[in-house]
Amino acid sequence: YEYMKLIGYPVPPNAGPGNTGKRLRDIRGQLIKKDGSYEKLTGVAKGKWTKLLSHNRHDCTGMREVSLRAMGRLGSFRP
Repeated sequence: YEYMKLIGYPVPPNAGPGNTGKRLRDIRGQLIKKDGSYEKLTGVAKGKWTKLLSHNRHDCTGMREVSLRAMGRLGSFRP
């Protein structure tokens, strides 16, 4: 998250740090109660799943941007 902020990558507040663990615990608890069925999850749990997927997407695309910027600067690197 901090690396993404440094390059100006826009991370939505709901995809920032501090939310993922609770969402995972909540979803996992419901899946255990609902025999592992996504269809049986409550609307709230499905919403948490959607936000979790969004968080992961921003993690991947943001770190891709960080990596591309870092690689772009390697050409000018001289040990």
